[in-house]
Amino acid sequence: CEGIGDEGHDYCVEAITDGDLFLVGDFTGNDEDWHGYFALNKCEGDCDFDSECAVGLVCFTEETGAVPGCAGDPTALASGSYNFCIERPSPTYLAFVYNEDIISDGIYPMGLCQGDCDEDADCGEGLYCFERDGFEEVPGCEGPGEEGVDYCVGSEGRMLRGGV
Repeated sequence: CEGIGDEGHDYCVEAITDGDLFLVGDFTGNDEDWHGYFALNKCEGDCDFDSECAVGLVCFTEETGAVPGCAGDPTALASGSYNFCIERPSPTYLAFVYNEDIISDGIYPMGLCQGDCDEDADCGEGLYCFERDGFEEVPGCEGPGEEGVDYCVGSEGRMLRGGV
């Protein structure tokens, strides 16, 4: 299907199976029109941030062609560049799983490389809240994460922020 359709009308679409890439819509430049209304599920796009994905999923933004854990060619869905929600590629991949201002059903306490934490008590046993600026690298974790989001880290992160 192409276009935005008509308000109040339902449309028949080709059935998709679990794991098939699915573009909910082209929201480039119009993010304020839909963000916050619903979370994208696995293999759904177009996302810009982890917070736009269902809890525990991350927004895959690398432009490598294939989308990990999903079937289909993202370039065949539409023209342009789109990002899709996927499961974390590894346990150390940064994941936005909780922010009390945005979602109330987050994962608490948070695990390694998960955020948004505000204090050590938000993190699981033996983990510490690493407060960062912008896209500062998070020790022991991989991936870009979300700008300004703080993540739970192991002892190496505590040492870097001046802890004991």
